[in-house]
Amino acid sequence: MTKPLPKPWCRARSCPICGGGGCLRAGPPGSPVAVVCTRIKTTRPVGLVGWLHILDNNGPTWAPWRRSLGRLARAEAGRGR
Repeated sequence: MTKPLPKPWCRARSCPICGGGGCLRAGPPGSPVAVVCTRIKTTRPVGLVGWLHILDNNGPTWAPWRRSLGRLARAEAGRGR
């Protein structure tokens, strides 16, 4: 059984960055404010999960993103990825 993702993150059926499935998004389904893409690299790695892409500067400040991304990285690392 998989653990639920920490809010505000949820799995994207179609990633707005790479178009694939399995990436994570934050924000409304039609207009996410950030994506953790498992395929397209940036200068912001998120542990073993992927790379952070900020799509909307009106999203949460960096501190809440960092806290939720840290929980996400620990959860994914615990699955033996």
